Amino acid sequence: MRADDLNSNIVLVKLNGKDLYLDPGTAFVPFGLLPWTETGVRGLKLDKDGGTWVTTPVPESSVSQIERKADLKLSNEGSLAGKLTITYSGLEALWRRIGERHEDDAHRKKFLEDDVKEAIPVVTEVELASKPDWASSAPTLVAEFELKVPGWVSGAGRRALLPVGLFSAPEKHAYEHTTRVHPLYFHFMSQKIDDVRIELPLGWQVDTVRSHKPRTPN
Repeated sequence: MRADDLNSNIVLVKLNGKDLYLDPGTAFVPFGLLPWTETGVRGLKLDKDGGTWVTTPVPESSVSQIERKADLKLSNEGSLAGKLTITYSGLEALWRRIGERHEDDAHRKKFLEDDVKEAIPVVTEVELASKPDWASSAPTLVAEFELKVPGWVSGAGRRALLPVGLFSAPEKHAYEHTTRVHPLYFHFMSQKIDDVRIELPLGWQVDTVRSHKPRTPN
């Protein structure tokens, strides 16, 4: 390791016998969390003897989540409409706050709305209905939207087919090729949790529910 690789300063605190790595110098970082660029890397822990090499911890995927809760109504024409609440936590909240820290409200609004549109595999109408707390170091960033998804249901005779994966666009073409040229890279481990509730039109009823079993890797 070269000396110029040591380009950040963090604080190591022992609390109740547990080591905590903190970065009070970076804006919006919650207590007990490091920016992802400072996780899983080697650093020099200074002491009276000069110092020892340590490796910063990597947070579990449960620390950084995108939780989407949608409460929607289905129209007779097959469109969905209702409210969507997205809670970004941990590193998912942190990188968005840092990335948008110098932008105005209009840019931030478009940034969040585009994030929703990119997750839904059809043309969608999205309107940010709340003003998230961009200036906080809270562990979560919460955004509320008015959502409309035209033509989500397709007709099949006297039946209607309702796709299950509302936020499935990013997974549509993931790993579709048998050969890989470039390595995969993830900034940090994270989770996505979706809770979608759909109220059917009067007189409609569920006929068949298909279960999707996870594919077993070879």
